[in-house]
Amino acid sequence: MVDTIYNMPNSLLFIFISFLTIVISFICTLLVHQFIPMSYRYRENNALVSVSAMIGVIYAILVGFTILYELNNFNKAEQAEIEEAKTAFTVFRLAHMLPEQNGSKIRVQILNYLQNTIENEWPSMIQGKHVNNDGVIILEKIFKELHVVKNTKLKDIQLNALNNISLSTSTLFNFHQDRVSKLHSSLSPNLWFVILLGTFLTIGINFILGMELRLHLVCISGVSLIVSAILFLIITLDRPYRGDFPIKPNTFQSTLEYLNLHKNIEKDIAA
Repeated sequence: MVDTIYNMPNSLLFIFISFLTIVISFICTLLVHQFIPMSYRYRENNALVSVSAMIGVIYAILVGFTILYELNNFNKAEQAEIEEAKTAFTVFRLAHMLPEQNGSKIRVQILNYLQNTIENEWPSMIQGKHVNNDGVIILEKIFKELHVVKNTKLKDIQLNALNNISLSTSTLFNFHQDRVSKLHSSLSPNLWFVILLGTFLTIGINFILGMELRLHLVCISGVSLIVSAILFLIITLDRPYRGDFPIKPNTFQSTLEYLNLHKNIEKDIAA
């Protein structure tokens, strides 16, 4: 059910949340009018309005902090995509300083890593599917090649490049793991429980207000819509790689295009 919701298009997701919230609100409001006398609810309106205002303020603070947290995670995911591609470019560039036989193998693996990320991993992430281990295998091949280079006689500048490549490859591995881990929700079940409880209380306190039925249904619809919009925003921000406007591998694509062009230029110069 959670995967189904997270994979919905934004428009359908908003309609689904709004429809579900309004239907539940209508049913609860009708039940209140059926079983709790209007006169009793009307006498307690002042107290109900005060409690409603207090719950609304607490709910607004909770939602505000949650949305700020989600926005921060979304921005981090965007920045991580840029940093991962930049790190891959750094490894490719430094590999030119190693012995050509080893450096060329590392450069080929970096190109494979970028291509695998664009063509295999990102489509799987957009659909919320499991990401295969091809990216990790490629990075392990780079580590093995670095180990081979380490056992050869190197100049000081090559040794320095080898150390920087090792560090950058380790960083690349961490970026890869962080990206894959963000495929799922970043909000814990406990936090979702608090948000949904606050949502229910915010709407629920308005069910028992002493109002004429038609006006009551109109007001409860407005409250339900604004709460639905809040839930929609939280879910949208909680799925940075899914939905209608996911984070895209633009930096990976531009880096791969540049490196392929750079490789072709090198071939032309060598020829």
